[in-house]
Amino acid sequence: MPLIAVANNLGSLPLLIAMILVTLVAICSYRTATLAIVADITPRPLRTKGDSVDKIVGYAGTGVMLVAISVLVPSVANPDYVPVFLLQGIVIAVTAVAYRVLLNEPKAVAKMHEESLAMGIKEDAIDADDDAEQGKERVTDPELVRSIALLLGAVFFYYMSYNAMTTNISRYASDFFSMLGGSYAIINIVTIAGGLLSYVPIANLSLKVGRKRVALVAGLVMAICPAIMWLFPSFTPLYYVLFLLMGASLGAVDLCVYPMILEGCSSRSVGRYSGYYYTVSMAAQVVMSILSGLVMDVAESQLFLYITVMGAAMCVFIALAKHGDSILADEILRREASSAE
Repeated sequence: MPLIAVANNLGSLPLLIAMILVTLVAICSYRTATLAIVADITPRPLRTKGDSVDKIVGYAGTGVMLVAISVLVPSVANPDYVPVFLLQGIVIAVTAVAYRVLLNEPKAVAKMHEESLAMGIKEDAIDADDDAEQGKERVTDPELVRSIALLLGAVFFYYMSYNAMTTNISRYASDFFSMLGGSYAIINIVTIAGGLLSYVPIANLSLKVGRKRVALVAGLVMAICPAIMWLFPSFTPLYYVLFLLMGASLGAVDLCVYPMILEGCSSRSVGRYSGYYYTVSMAAQVVMSILSGLVMDVAESQLFLYITVMGAAMCVFIALAKHGDSILADEILRREASSAE
């Protein structure tokens, strides 16, 4: 990461591009593996709660780095980014060392198996269905494959919808909401606040009523809120309520769909399907940049219609998926009580 800033200072475009590519590959590998580890050491019914902690920590890290940028990057025409990029590299290195020293992954996985067994979930039996000797470790049941494919499709349209707003809201807010300068940032702040406030309650709710129901209701909110803003384009402070609801629903869908994808695979396949999740999300962001850019160039006033359509498509894919829910909280308690007896 620091070499990106060094390349910028040297004015070397080839070195800049090379370091960005290497860093992106490393970050994607780091992120996918880390998220898979969280799932590896968390019993299936509690993965949504584990994912909520992951998301909150991620937002906290973003906040810390935003503060670091404001302190370490001087307000000049051509600032030196080496200090802040070096800090980011150091933080990643320190966390990697801390993980290696403080977490015994095999022991944590074994504990997860014990806790799962108390819930009536036999992870060893699920793993036995994998053909590990052939190196497959893939889901082979046609119905499960179909559900996972549908959920990955939902992830694709989730990012097609959500990122279109975050990418284009500054221009849209300037042209249609009469927001000047950086005043549009309050929209992003309200949206992020909605997500942060929703993570823990949504995780608990999914344990009560099921991930699919929560994801579907949240998806409908994701589609309805921008539809209202498309039908009534004149800005009003009430829009902040809609952005807050959108942030909460965005967080809810993101929290529920990823564990739903992992529910159908064994513990040996978590990394593989986490990789699929991030591959689809990155592909969606590439396509979204092109498609939403065309919308902004050809019919800028239709941005929220585009977001609505993508959100509605996401809901259809979630509704068609037949697998992904785990046992609910009441059943967990009943099984644990029965096991204790």
